[in-house]
Amino acid sequence: MSQSLPAAGAAVARAATRQTTGIVIPVYLPPGGDNSAGVVLLADNLAACVAAVDDPKTICLAVDGDDCGAQEARRMAQTHGVGLVVGPQNRGKLHALRLGVAHLAADDNLHWFATIDADGDHFANELMNLVRAGIYASTQRGATGVHVIGRRISRHR
Repeated sequence: MSQSLPAAGAAVARAATRQTTGIVIPVYLPPGGDNSAGVVLLADNLAACVAAVDDPKTICLAVDGDDCGAQEARRMAQTHGVGLVVGPQNRGKLHALRLGVAHLAADDNLHWFATIDADGDHFANELMNLVRAGIYASTQRGATGVHVIGRRISRHR
């Protein structure tokens, strides 16, 4: 019995990930503490995300509160050429995500949006499989408003 290949083959998903996916990375570095480990994780995760896309401007660091990591995020945004939004005060992760998605939504070339935590708990190289699932749901199943949710599975949590 022969099976047909899925509509969203690896090449299609790779191109969609690299060219039409916006990535929001919410940033929160608590004021007054030692954030050196958080800065290292953010820098590493950001570099991995930059390598996963063709245009770094499709990535947005979203800092929810000027005193919650904005200085570090500004430096990284300049270094990597990614977008940056900074909320005036800390209103929580969801607010940071909303700011970042609103920033990226202005780009009509973006069809997919992903959020990846700053701490590297989700890897940028997993993004293509999530985009592939979204493409399949929309093209083969006719779904609209597709949301694909990745789940972290760890024995250590």
